[in-house]
Amino acid sequence: MVSCENLIIMARWDCEGQQPETSFKVKISSIYMGVLHEVITKDNEYDLSHVVWKSKEICLSFLYVTVTALHGGNESTEIKSKSFSFNTQETVYANCLLEFPPATLVVNESRAVVTFPNPFLFYKEINQVYKESDFQLIFSVNFGENVDRDALCIKTEPTCTAEGMFPKGEENCVTLRGLLVDENRIDSIQMNQTQKICSPEIQDEGFILLIALLFVFGVILSVAIIAICKVRAWTTKSPPLPKPLDFKKNLSYKDNFDGEISAVSIYKSPEKVIDEDVCRVPLQHKESKDPSSVSGNNLIDGNSSVSSTKTETLSMSLEDYNDDDEEEEYRSPYESREPVLCQDMGDGDIVITYTGT
Repeated sequence: MVSCENLIIMARWDCEGQQPETSFKVKISSIYMGVLHEVITKDNEYDLSHVVWKSKEICLSFLYVTVTALHGGNESTEIKSKSFSFNTQETVYANCLLEFPPATLVVNESRAVVTFPNPFLFYKEINQVYKESDFQLIFSVNFGENVDRDALCIKTEPTCTAEGMFPKGEENCVTLRGLLVDENRIDSIQMNQTQKICSPEIQDEGFILLIALLFVFGVILSVAIIAICKVRAWTTKSPPLPKPLDFKKNLSYKDNFDGEISAVSIYKSPEKVIDEDVCRVPLQHKESKDPSSVSGNNLIDGNSSVSSTKTETLSMSLEDYNDDDEEEEYRSPYESREPVLCQDMGDGDIVITYTGT
């Protein structure tokens, strides 16, 4: 029910049938001084540290705790804890122990030195309780089997120190144990024995060994992963290639031009003459501005030059001329180009090929 962890003293309890309205009355008492503190709480635990470390007499006294459940004006039977004390001279169920402050060990060829902060200064609770008392720390350092060194540290010393030597074959590690005692050595508080405290060299060697083991483990793990990946690569079948697209339609280009074809006028340069041997093209000469007077089926003579003669549209009908004689006639982009050769397009259709852009 009561636990001691260094300077922390906690009281804990369980309650069957506990309800949200249930509260608990907690009392800490001494067989010499009666009730020291009383409090009501809804929690199932209570920190007693501030009561125990209120004075030297309390922390060295024979202590116990009682808890009573309260609900709707009713009280349960008072439950009493087992006894506890920091005083090693008291016959109690639980002796509470103090922990040593952090200690260091320095080892050289001639000696080993152990140092740690003075508990009277390191713990403010101890300093407050024993401020007016002439307490001191008696501690023992174990350097190996049957090799102990006793030392004394008074309250005013900032650091406690002990020296010794390690026997041959012993590792460079020590353990500490001790007592806080008064000037008459009647009352005392026991210090908990420490775990092994080793020199930094030993700790460095252990750290290096740990790093080496981790490195070896990492290499082995990497090799195993690579091996597993390769085995999977050998045993895993490759996925089949995708099937080609099934195109049964004709992919040839189809011209769906539905636009209206309009008449185009083609003009021949007066300075250029098409040779008779190149081709013979039926021409329609414009005799007059009247479209009804167009003549047909005249051939181009290779030895004659046609001066300012306009060649009318081939195989096309003329559309809606303007009745105004003075209006300028429409000129196509081909008017400023010259024919190069004639090509037979089949079925007797011959076209004149032009150059230029």
